[in-house]
Amino acid sequence: SKDYSLKITVLENSSKTSYVKVNTGTVEPEEDGITYKTFIAFDAVSADVEIKAESDYAEIEIVNRGDLNISNEVIGSGENESSSEEIDSNENATLGLLKFTIETPENATTINYSITSQTGEVQNYTIILTKISTDNTLKELYVGEQLIQVSEDGNYYADLENPAEVTVKAIANNEYANIRIDYQPEEKQQTEALIDAQDAETKVTITITSQSGLTAKYYLFV
Repeated sequence: SKDYSLKITVLENSSKTSYVKVNTGTVEPEEDGITYKTFIAFDAVSADVEIKAESDYAEIEIVNRGDLNISNEVIGSGENESSSEEIDSNENATLGLLKFTIETPENATTINYSITSQTGEVQNYTIILTKISTDNTLKELYVGEQLIQVSEDGNYYADLENPAEVTVKAIANNEYANIRIDYQPEEKQQTEALIDAQDAETKVTITITSQSGLTAKYYLFV
């Protein structure tokens, strides 16, 4: 008689992402479960990205590779770590982890990647790297319902027929900027305040702080 052994391998069908890290920080997915958004420094020229699949045997592929400048690409970890050029010849390589450095010349860099399970199930994902904004500019300024235009000296002037309390509304250009009028509390991108303009001339200060912490002041004379 002769003994035989039978080995049965069950293929994994998971095409899920275990985690995404950017510059060592873990990025949580958006509500859709397939989009990852995070901020990087406003002067960043590159970022280190790490993508881990739920399955060690799933294959991670950068779909829009041709649109990106990628370097230092590594597939797998530890003893099974391989460069992208070596992966085809390394039978022990762990496919489920991908690490690389990406250049970030634009304000926003989008990485589209897919995960393919052993059974061929494919799921597409998106990582969006956005540079922290330095924009602290004023988009619009209203006195009552009147849109006030900036003058040549960089200030804003509004004439009232009847001196009274008036609502001033200020809107910053950037959605992540903080803005306040005089000593009112800061608000995100847009704020308004009731101003007593009964004096001959009332000076109102609008302060905008960018996402990166840069502050600019704008002056309204009513």
